[in-house]
Amino acid sequence: MIDVSDRYIVSNVYLIFINKDGSKVLRSGLPKDRYMRKEEADVLKKLKIIDLDDLYTKYSSSDLMSCSSTKLFQYMECEKIRVIKTESGYQIDRGQEKAQAMEMAVIRYRTMHKKVKYLFYAGAEGAIEIDTTKDFIPITTDREVGFYRKKLCLHNLIFTHCDAQLLLNFLEKDSTKRERISTVLLRYYTEVCVKVAKTTYSRDRNGEFSPFPREVTSTTLNLDVRNLMVFLYLDDAYEQFSFAEKGERPARTASLFGETMGDEELLQVALRFREMIKDKRYVGYFTRLCQLATIDTNKLSNDRVHFMGGSQYRYFLNAIKSWTTYAALYPQTVNEPEDISTMFTEKTSDTWKWLTITYTLVVKDLQQNAEQVVRDMGPYECAVWGKHFSRDYLVEFYDNLKLEFEGCVKSLRGFFGNIPSVDLVAGRLLDDVSYNVAEKPRLISSSFQALFKGHSLD
Repeated sequence: MIDVSDRYIVSNVYLIFINKDGSKVLRSGLPKDRYMRKEEADVLKKLKIIDLDDLYTKYSSSDLMSCSSTKLFQYMECEKIRVIKTESGYQIDRGQEKAQAMEMAVIRYRTMHKKVKYLFYAGAEGAIEIDTTKDFIPITTDREVGFYRKKLCLHNLIFTHCDAQLLLNFLEKDSTKRERISTVLLRYYTEVCVKVAKTTYSRDRNGEFSPFPREVTSTTLNLDVRNLMVFLYLDDAYEQFSFAEKGERPARTASLFGETMGDEELLQVALRFREMIKDKRYVGYFTRLCQLATIDTNKLSNDRVHFMGGSQYRYFLNAIKSWTTYAALYPQTVNEPEDISTMFTEKTSDTWKWLTITYTLVVKDLQQNAEQVVRDMGPYECAVWGKHFSRDYLVEFYDNLKLEFEGCVKSLRGFFGNIPSVDLVAGRLLDDVSYNVAEKPRLISSSFQALFKGHSLD
């Protein structure tokens, strides 16, 4: 919480205006200069403030907008309203859906010439939702979510304690599950490569054309087995999760992890994934499985669900591509006359198109950020060497370091005379356009001072 003046306060990235009667209202972005005192403008222009009008536009179909700042809800006056949840978001209950309505604490946001909207709290320990839209929308929560900021919005799906326990059960009999997946994938791969005619071509990662279906090494298959376990377990146990009623999914006639896995069970499992590729009704279900597959099983607990980073997710997506390809083509080696190879090579399958586009975006994102030590992860967090820090933590950490440093400088002045303040030195450095202080991971300077070669520090 930053006290700018007696009229303005900034909580996280939210600007609050205090009226003469003491009431508090949210303001969108920076006010115009004519409405601010000079000292207020000087401070506010240095702070990062969210533009609520942009958020208003993003939630154009909803009466409510999500907010993850606990401090804002503690400081502002909240009001209780009754809302209903629809496909387009939360809407104010008009009395027509009383049975489905729920009470929610909200903060009012009023903008000029538009209807009032409300902020509702959706924090890291609250609901995590999944949006299966084909648009690429940035996330709005402050949870450590890795690549979700670009593609995977998690704000429809709620994990209950029972869901968490189901995920923990995944770790039981780990070797048995892995052995079953290995056996089935090897069977699919071997039969497809031998019996499905390679009449089409697909591009590999280097842009070169290669016959489809592609042949890979045993090492690649073993890596795929390890990376497929979460994805296939979630598919097999999906009906047991609290969110299972959402969206259409193909009928299950055999379990991948059942007691037996004969020829008929192999075929039925394969036919199910073939339907996911062919029928666009199942795109939502397939994408939800891919999104859920980002759960980090190494950090499972009863009270929180963690997610892996983009670099690991890339290999999971590649494994899902491999499994889906060989499973969907396997029925052609038994008794299915229709060849669906072109659905993969020409990307006429909506499911396959989503999967390949998402994989490409992950790879591009990793390439663009490969040289960055510090990465901006949105308004609420950043990543340093891949480790995520919330904005609140960084602000507090910075303030504590600044106080400690200034105390040390004050002590040194007793021995070395007039040592300039941190603000003065920073001003000199930042105003000197001849310096480029960007560092590359392989060329890290031995000291901060080594970044500056001129006379700004003299």
